[in-house]
Amino acid sequence: MMRILLLFCFLVNALYLHAQLCTGIPGPIVYSETFGSGAVDLGPQLSAGATTYNFGAIAPGNYLVVNNSAVNGSFWHNSLDHTPNDVNGFMLLFDASVEPGIFFKRRLTGLCSGSKYTFSCWAMNVQIPGDCNGQEVRPDILFELRDVNTGAVLGQTSSGPIPLLPAPLWQQYALTFYVPIDQTEAEVVLINNAKGACGNDLAIDDFELYLCSPLTTQELTLCAGESFPVGNKLYTEPGVYTDLFPIGQGCNDSTVVTTLKWFNQPLRQEFTRCAGDTVQVLNNFYTKTGFYRDTIELPGCDSMIFTQLTIKLPDTTRQTVYLCAGEGVQVGANFYDQSGNYVDRLVDEIGCDSTVFTTVITDVPLTLSVTPDFRELALGDSIQLNSLVSRTTHVALSWQPANGLSCADCPDPVAKPSETTTYILIAEDTLGACTAMDTVRIKVLPCKAVFIPNVFSPDDDGFNDYFTVFGGACVAQVQALQIFDRWGSRVFSRTDFLPNIENLGWDGRVGGRIALPGVYVYWADLVLFGGKVERFSGAVTLVR
Repeated sequence: MMRILLLFCFLVNALYLHAQLCTGIPGPIVYSETFGSGAVDLGPQLSAGATTYNFGAIAPGNYLVVNNSAVNGSFWHNSLDHTPNDVNGFMLLFDASVEPGIFFKRRLTGLCSGSKYTFSCWAMNVQIPGDCNGQEVRPDILFELRDVNTGAVLGQTSSGPIPLLPAPLWQQYALTFYVPIDQTEAEVVLINNAKGACGNDLAIDDFELYLCSPLTTQELTLCAGESFPVGNKLYTEPGVYTDLFPIGQGCNDSTVVTTLKWFNQPLRQEFTRCAGDTVQVLNNFYTKTGFYRDTIELPGCDSMIFTQLTIKLPDTTRQTVYLCAGEGVQVGANFYDQSGNYVDRLVDEIGCDSTVFTTVITDVPLTLSVTPDFRELALGDSIQLNSLVSRTTHVALSWQPANGLSCADCPDPVAKPSETTTYILIAEDTLGACTAMDTVRIKVLPCKAVFIPNVFSPDDDGFNDYFTVFGGACVAQVQALQIFDRWGSRVFSRTDFLPNIENLGWDGRVGGRIALPGVYVYWADLVLFGGKVERFSGAVTLVR
């Protein structure tokens, strides 16, 4: 059974105008005026011709641009402007006269011919009740749309009396209109429409102009299997759909919101069954995976049963499990801890059979030992560590920490630590999860292999002609060697050189001249293996 979409149309009338906000879909803002902001109390006056009121002190027929309405003592409300988040924002404040003067007018340009717009503003009655002995005149704004060429009034509407309230309240008023065909400009005018002066006091702020596109809503029901057309689209499922349709000779889009519901809600169901099972839907029997649709005849329109059936084929799983000594594996209700091939038939959560083929491999026990397990070592010396692993295949080795070792994954690394260290060797079965470990502790002794002579004879006889630093493996470098005479004058200095090389030391000369025999003092900063710096000092005797 099909439902027929009611035709809709939109009448465009140049004189169509009413005092309300856009009842359709508001478009982008094409003009706005908030009157700015400033720390001073008074803002700049309006441009020439924008109002017939005078800019000046509060008196009938005058207006101000202010950031607070309490400018008339206790007679007017104390209120800020309307613009959100507008610090020290300005607004228009009128002490209306008895004559129907113009509050504000604006020529609107760049309009779209034949299109629907909304011009709005926010207004507030600033009068506090009781000031006029109960005879307060409530402000009333007359909105007029005028032809910019002839000045003719194309339409007008009124805000009606703006309420007199005990607390300040901003309210929005609007003029919704169509731009005449073949015109792109219009003038909007806000006029004093209240008679009398006492109490006819108001604030106005936040002018906006924006397109107002028509909105049409429709709600319909569908029978199962039916479809519903909207424009060039075809809808077959319940839901809320929004479509836009351009309106000829204008910039508006007509928005159509369509809500579709089922007349008789279809039934949707899903089943998962084992191979050989059957699912019955009405008078039909289904045994294969697929999507099925069955019709139920009901009064009004038929309903549908949609069935998604999944047939689960027999499941076969093959697995190989490696076990460490003492371990086992659970398969269903069975537990296996010996090597072999096992077959188990299980039932899954929906009652379907599955077969599990399991190969269990129990490893040869994994053990290891490291020698030596303890050793004292002079700083800078090295020692080879030896390990014995019960298996040579499918085993990964890891030394921790790796600092000071020639390799971190070999069985017999050379260790040369710079400080006392406990090394851990971990052996791991690469097929399973078996591990073994052992440790070795190497105690590093302080550096003692340092020799600095206490006498030398620089007489070019090829023996003991230089004074320098001698050291064993624990001395990596001489960072600095300084020598001074007994008066404190430096006679020799050298930095960053290797020990044990005689001609890098002092040759017994000062500035190229032979130094006098005697006692000289020195200090030497030595970089030890591992980076530690240690200072040695003493005296050396020069003899000739």
